[in-house]
Amino acid sequence: MTPKIIRSTEGLALMGGRQTIKIKSEDTDEKMSIIFSMIPAGSGIPVHVHSREVEMFVVSDGELEVTLNGKVHVLRKGDMVFMPKNVPHGFKAIKDTSMWVTLVPGGAEKMFVALAGLPGGPPDMRQVRQICDEYGVKFV
Repeated sequence: MTPKIIRSTEGLALMGGRQTIKIKSEDTDEKMSIIFSMIPAGSGIPVHVHSREVEMFVVSDGELEVTLNGKVHVLRKGDMVFMPKNVPHGFKAIKDTSMWVTLVPGGAEKMFVALAGLPGGPPDMRQVRQICDEYGVKFV
């Protein structure tokens, strides 16, 4: 590994810039990856589990409704949540929200790259599930 400076304008932008991979797993000997996400109000990800990595969100702006083990929490600027492997969780932005996502170990960012390659419009959940399955992520 080598030290790295990542400027605010740098990273692998996905989904029209709403998601930017700032640190790839290959940068950290597969130890972690870091993604900056901008989630429009009303959108989010249904409840799911990661079987390979722990995940942490840090909200930098907005409000995020997080479902964790069946309980709903509202996170605001500066709040964070840590989710161990195999813990059911999902989220929805109450207001336009920006957040940092850390995944340990790294590798799941490759799933986001694959998902970003799907055709635009409403997602084909069969394709989404197939891609997610390859990376050990299952919807519940």
